[in-house]
This record gives sequence, structure tokens and C-alpha cells, in this order.
Amino acid sequence: MGEYARRLLSALAAALALGQPALAFAQPLWPGTVVDVSAAGEVMLPKVGVDGEGRAIAVWHEYFAPGQGRIMSARRTSSGWSPPRIVASPGTPSAPELTVDPQGYATVAWAVYSPPTSPLQVSRYSPVTDTWNLPVTLATVGYAPRVAADAEGNVLAVWIGPSGLEASRYTAATGAWGPPVAAGPPGGVPSLAVNAAGDAVVLWSAEGELVLRCFVASENAWFNIPPLKPIDVRDRGSHRPGRQRRGGMDALLRESAGR
Repeated sequence: MGEYARRLLSALAAALALGQPALAFAQPLWPGTVVDVSAAGEVMLPKVGVDGEGRAIAVWHEYFAPGQGRIMSARRTSSGWSPPRIVASPGTPSAPELTVDPQGYATVAWAVYSPPTSPLQVSRYSPVTDTWNLPVTLATVGYAPRVAADAEGNVLAVWIGPSGLEASRYTAATGAWGPPVAAGPPGGVPSLAVNAAGDAVVLWSAEGELVLRCFVASENAWFNIPPLKPIDVRDRGSHRPGRQRRGGMDALLRESAGR
């Protein structure tokens, strides 16, 4: 196996096996009673994220009438939940996707349904200023966004574009999003995992196969991973009878790739 293949498989295993340490709170995170943090409209499609200090951010789609929807948010600190605030009022947003980094910076992404286009937009929250910035349009047409942050606050966004999977990366050091790049062939809704170093794996279905692409942060580049072969977990003897698989996820990926 070549060095690139080993690195890709290692990044995939790390991303899929990524765990989060237990969080210690000065007081219970959830009070004994239900707290309504929503505003006046109908709440739909909520998401929540927690930073390294246990502070939570919730975002949701608030619906009033056809063509009258907006992205809302609320934040919980040791003082309790903040009043709801408007992140954006795009009219017909999709379900928001949220990621929160360990320092408390958050990114929310959504698509705006406005045929014949469907802009893919993002907004960033700063715990320093306690504000959301104005939405940034990453693509003029995009659907089903996914976002994930690494330990340094860099954020990777992927979505379905007109010609396939597209991606853009926010770099914390510069405070800017990179231009969209082609990340893979067209297919179903993607699933995204990012490890602490910023390496990422995207998994989605295309033409009846599971497609894997790996982003290596140090290379700032995307690489192919051979499709995983289906494994019937009910058939214990179908893989190397009499031998126990060793090496965890890395061994499974090497076997699936036929290496």
C-alpha cells in the first residue's frame, strides 16, 4: 500500500472513530423544567451543538407562512438560555446544519429554495462579540449542506451541487471561506466527519455504491478512497475463516479496499 493510501485510511479511521471527552459543568446543563427558547413562529428542524466549556447553541427554522421563514438561534451559558435571535431571514430556508468548535465559535449552513436557483449560505457566530455575521453565499445552487469544525476552529462545508459534491473550507487564521471546489460525483445526501487535525471523510451513495472521499488538511486536497465492499455481519465465516480480524477500523478499511 502506498503512503497516500495509508494516510487516507488512517484519516478515515480517525474521523470515524473520533470521540469527544466528557464535559464537566459547574451546574446541571438541563434544568428540571422545559424552557421554551423559540419565538413566535412554528419551530421546525432544530439542531444543537456544545463547545468545550459546555455552552450550548441551538438553531432552528422558524416558519410563518409560505415564503416567510427564517433561521433562528439561542445560546445557553451558566446564566441560562438567551432570548431567541434572528440569524437570517432568507424566506424559504432548508433545515439548518450546525457545528460548534471547542472555543465556542459556531457555523450554521442552509439552502434557500428560490427556483431556478438555490443559494447555499452560511453564517458564523462569535462568542467574543456574541453576534452572528451576515450570511455568506458559498454557491448559487446547493442542497443538503453538512458542516464540521476541527479543534482549531477551521470548518469544512460540503453540499450537493449541480454537477456533484462540492466543498468549501473556512480557515480560522484568515477568517475567510475558500472558493468552492469539486469534491466528488453526484449522488445522495452526504455524511461528513472531521477529526481534530482537520482531516475529513465524506460518505454518500452514487449509482448504487458507497462513495468515500478524504480531505487531507495538510495537503488542502481531496483524494479518492476505493468504495467499501458490503459485509454481511451475520456471516461470521465469510471473512478469512479461523482467523480473527485485528487492527480495528484500519484493518477493516484495508480489507474492504482489497489491499
